[in-house]
Amino acid sequence: MQIAYTRLRIRAHTIAQVVALLREGMSISSISRYLRIAKSTTQRIILRKAAQCRVRSYHSLHEEYEIDELRTYVGNKRNESWVIYSIVGVVLFYCKMNI
Repeated sequence: MQIAYTRLRIRAHTIAQVVALLREGMSISSISRYLRIAKSTTQRIILRKAAQCRVRSYHSLHEEYEIDELRTYVGNKRNESWVIYSIVGVVLFYCKMNI
């Protein structure tokens, strides 16, 4: 019986490339094709990086914030996720919610 791998066998440079390409708006398929890695590996990298995100809370009176959201799917349409963030000069709030 084979034990399932729990660690990614990917270099830190490749992980940084996946994050940079995702920020530029490339799809998971495009990133996988460009970096010549499996789609499932790309998805795992993205999910692990998302789990490392921390929510920063700022409480200021009389401030206006721009909030945006993005609905996306992971794997198939039954795995719906929402990405919500607020921007005031820098990203103040980032949250990924699975529904």
